[in-house]
Amino acid sequence: MARWTFELSESLDAAGIAAFEALPGVRAWPRKIAVPENAVAIVRDRLAGRDFQAFPPEDPVRTLITSAVRAVPSLRPEVAGLGKFPDYLMSWQAAGLAALLKMPGGSGLFVWSAGSGKTIAAILWGLAGPGRVIVVTKAAVKYQWAGEVTRITTTRPTILEGEKPMALGMDTKFVILSYEILPAWISAIEEWTHWFSVKPSLVLDECHKVSSKKRWTASVDTEESSNGKTPDFGSGDGGSSPSSSTTVNGGDLAPIPEPKVKFTLNDNIAAAVWRLSGVAGRRLGTTATPIRDRVRNLWAQLDLIHPYEWGKYWDWAKRYTAACERPFGGMDDTGSSNLDELKARLDVVTHRVSHAEANAGLPAKRRTVVYLPVAEQVRSGMTAEVRAAAKSGDPTALREVLMLEACARKRPWLFAQLEGRIEGGHKVVVFTGRRKDCDDLMEKARAKWPDVVIVGGHGGHSTKERDAAKDRYMAAPGPALLIGTTDAWGEGLNLQDSDALYQALLPWTPGQIVQAEGRVSRLGQKRPVEVIYPVCEGTIDERIAGALLTKLPALERVIEQDEVRSFARELSGVDDKELLAGLATKILARGRPDGD
Repeated sequence: MARWTFELSESLDAAGIAAFEALPGVRAWPRKIAVPENAVAIVRDRLAGRDFQAFPPEDPVRTLITSAVRAVPSLRPEVAGLGKFPDYLMSWQAAGLAALLKMPGGSGLFVWSAGSGKTIAAILWGLAGPGRVIVVTKAAVKYQWAGEVTRITTTRPTILEGEKPMALGMDTKFVILSYEILPAWISAIEEWTHWFSVKPSLVLDECHKVSSKKRWTASVDTEESSNGKTPDFGSGDGGSSPSSSTTVNGGDLAPIPEPKVKFTLNDNIAAAVWRLSGVAGRRLGTTATPIRDRVRNLWAQLDLIHPYEWGKYWDWAKRYTAACERPFGGMDDTGSSNLDELKARLDVVTHRVSHAEANAGLPAKRRTVVYLPVAEQVRSGMTAEVRAAAKSGDPTALREVLMLEACARKRPWLFAQLEGRIEGGHKVVVFTGRRKDCDDLMEKARAKWPDVVIVGGHGGHSTKERDAAKDRYMAAPGPALLIGTTDAWGEGLNLQDSDALYQALLPWTPGQIVQAEGRVSRLGQKRPVEVIYPVCEGTIDERIAGALLTKLPALERVIEQDEVRSFARELSGVDDKELLAGLATKILARGRPDGD
């Protein structure tokens, strides 16, 4: 733990020492103060008028890593450019990366708006340092993380699955796992670190997921400290204080020993992440919402990024959450206090990017294609429909059913994405395939987020009903969701006050893509928008995405819309009867994910 040392020429009195130690993480003596870097400016101000000298700590990590240029050799040549640091980064990404590398120990927090490019910046931060990079994230996005590592670097990431730890190759640079399985893996990961002279770098993606402080369980140790035996209490009242006495062992008076409290490390995510932080050499937390509920959410995240530099939780809570005892027991830490001081300390270890700043630098429209492996898909419940379409011999009908079947597999991933968007206050449009899917999505979304504006509909709703839903969505400041079928909402409607469009049902033709994207990207658009295409591996989605979506941007630039529609359909070749029949056969034969 690196701390600054302030040496004073005149001694502090008891009140002065107590005043400095009221700052969580600060230790004070009559003529010396040990200060974490996040509190250095505050201590300097308090010492104004006194004679003192300040000595910075030795910071081997920050001395070793002074520039993100170190990442260049591991970047793909087409990404890095001609031996230079990537020039495709947004201004805030480059600034945030430079700032982070200069923070204490090269560690800190990215508090960036959702969709502002935290993942790429975190990858470059990992490459800028020596040793392995361990990434812990939400289960729904670990494959997306791996895809980004593969896309911009020459390294091959390893994704940890299940709860049976395995050995890793010594040359593995990026290890990616979810918070949910970390408790089962943490012992193996701790053992890995013993084989390397350089400690790993740790990325806690969406670190607000680990804001819990419940790492330890306290209990009373009833064993006697002198001989390890349980005392044989007689019939006395036992007393309640260390000085009380009772009859013990046939009449001799003896004081009741003071109760001892022992702490046992929990077997939960909070404890596992704390253990992982302890073996890391440097740490990065990324989040758009570090405070999801109250100020108290911050402590665990800060303590994980810079261990022990923020003091014990209740000392911190008394200072910054106005924590106090409740009348009937327990502590109330739901308040806030000394927020200016807390912000000043956070500024030292945090780089922030607001939603407005990120949007100002983004293009009007971005496309993102996300590939979902079979392990991230769920049962579609459409085996019977696929079987019937395959028997019909109609390739058009079979194609439509296969597209709907792929759409139904994406629900867990989609809800994980929507959760992050809602936390960021975004307005989001979701286009799905079947009316039943639309109704189910709206029902579950309303149950999960009862305070969010959630509207939509399909062909079973009248035009008047859909217009009313559209008006309510457009009037909402955010967060808000509009969930509808592509057929009902994909043409003619203005939804340009949106942050994102998720195409759960992958469009078949460029014309459908242009029309659907035109709902959110058009004249009068109020904000930049991202259009996301989730592609289910092993389904017709892959064929469409590979042959159509990856070529669409170039085609749109040189060919008018009507010509693009026919050309791209011919290029994709998905009308081939053998291809469609083969996909249907695979779905029916493998029994996965449908299983019937």
